[in-house]
Amino acid sequence: MDQYKIELTQYQQRLVELNNADYSWVTEETIINYFQKSKEILLTGEPEKKRDVIKNFVDRIIIYPDKINIVFKINLMDSDKVGGGEGN
Repeated sequence: MDQYKIELTQYQQRLVELNNADYSWVTEETIINYFQKSKEILLTGEPEKKRDVIKNFVDRIIIYPDKINIVFKINLMDSDKVGGGEGN
């Protein structure tokens, strides 16, 4: 039981750290620049740098006989603004 209390305390401390973190440096401009640089690397960069960009965005790729599923680390689409035909 003591191990669970220790882990709980560690998680609570980490949660406090995350809640108190300063994210003011994250602006719309920094995000746009990050995506633009990533796009440039994918279009013209070296293969190793392209792999790094893909690793930043892709969690896993699942290959089936009839399809390929790509699971991203972040939600790249706003379902209210982008129509893909699924359920629309």
